[in-house]
Amino acid sequence: MTGPPEGPVPNPWRKDLMKSRKRPKAPRARPIRFKTFLIPVDFSNPGNQAVAYGVRLAKALGAEIRLLHVIEHTKVATESFQWIDFFNQVKAVVTPMMDDLAGKVEKQGIRVRTDIRQGTAYSEIVGQAKRFRADLIVMGTHGRAGMERWLMGSVAERVVRLANCPVLTIHPS
Repeated sequence: MTGPPEGPVPNPWRKDLMKSRKRPKAPRARPIRFKTFLIPVDFSNPGNQAVAYGVRLAKALGAEIRLLHVIEHTKVATESFQWIDFFNQVKAVVTPMMDDLAGKVEKQGIRVRTDIRQGTAYSEIVGQAKRFRADLIVMGTHGRAGMERWLMGSVAERVVRLANCPVLTIHPS
């Protein structure tokens, strides 16, 4: 049988004992830096609200903005069943609109670049966010529900699910 220990029982909280027990330091969290915002532009009211919000946020954080417009489904069949691609015609209309928008953003002291792509909107947005290493995507959402959402789909929802960076959605007010 063992009896009680002889002598005083050491106090585990004594300062001289605590020096020998070094606590592991918590890893330092890297500060969150927002250097590049990707803002998809469709020239709709929710899209314009997202641009305005993204510009204010970029100005406050000193971030660069990349404006992206995606042109979808530009091939059309004629009566003689020939395929015509309208991408260049649509791009010719959209380019001055994007340049005008970029000019307004630059006047606020924010570095901005524009890009016009052809493809599926959500796929291009996610792909460009990866390509440009966007720290944040700021985009408008139309707020569709029910049958309209089922038929039209939700670009914003797909981007939120597939993007490798945070997505800030701006709902129409």
